[in-house]
Amino acid sequence: MLDIITRGRLIAGFVRGIPRAHLVYSVPLNESKARFDEALDVIFGAWKSDVFSHHGRFFNYDDVDMWPRPYQQPHPPVWMGALSDDSTRQVAKRPDIAICLNFFPQADVNRQMKIFHEAAAEAGRTITDDDVIYGRHVFVAETEAEAIKIAKPHVEYYWQNLIHEINTAALHKMMAQNPDVDWNKVKPPFDYGAATLENLRERGLLILGTPDQVFDEVMDQYQQIGGFGTLLAMIRMGSMPQDVVLRTIRLMGEELVPRLHAVKSKVHKQPATAAA
Repeated sequence: MLDIITRGRLIAGFVRGIPRAHLVYSVPLNESKARFDEALDVIFGAWKSDVFSHHGRFFNYDDVDMWPRPYQQPHPPVWMGALSDDSTRQVAKRPDIAICLNFFPQADVNRQMKIFHEAAAEAGRTITDDDVIYGRHVFVAETEAEAIKIAKPHVEYYWQNLIHEINTAALHKMMAQNPDVDWNKVKPPFDYGAATLENLRERGLLILGTPDQVFDEVMDQYQQIGGFGTLLAMIRMGSMPQDVVLRTIRLMGEELVPRLHAVKSKVHKQPATAAA
């Protein structure tokens, strides 16, 4: 219905969720991947069917009339978040799914994208910029000093308190309920509690400064990972006031976004290879 109402502007995004999500819904972590994979089968199957049936381990449906049909045929574009090597390879082998990258330091993203391109090449998939959505926290101001002064307390509260404390509490509770789970597979990629504006910038997780500085950093990361078609800019962090958020959005819209659009129109991606 949303796809029809928006006349084909809907993008569907899927993620397996953070530890707290599994706790809230009382889902054992060892069922997470199987549930997610089967849910994808259900959704894609329903999108492509007039009458849909499915009988699986977790979901069962009989002769469901699937209407209205999606405005975009056979279905809306799909973005899927991936952090693990296995999930990255899974997305790479699905030409109907674009990978969404987020919350990894730059070195880890570079490694992840090497795996993505290799797996895609093995599957015979040609990767273009549109197959990669790149998530980064972004903050723009008139000067670098102003950007640091305004953003620092909100950025650090966001990472040290909101993300670190909630994530850590959920992880400890989840590990107690799932003793068979390997900690190394669920732990954060770095210590969120020790995150500062400075080391987040060093890791590439936070792109901050003037429009020129932010553009240069975005393009540097673009080159490092082999390209992306969408910059998923996360601007509001922690306790950041609405007027501050709107100010940086306006500045980005006036001075940054046009330059990014111009880059996209000039870039021609070659088919992915194992060495990409």
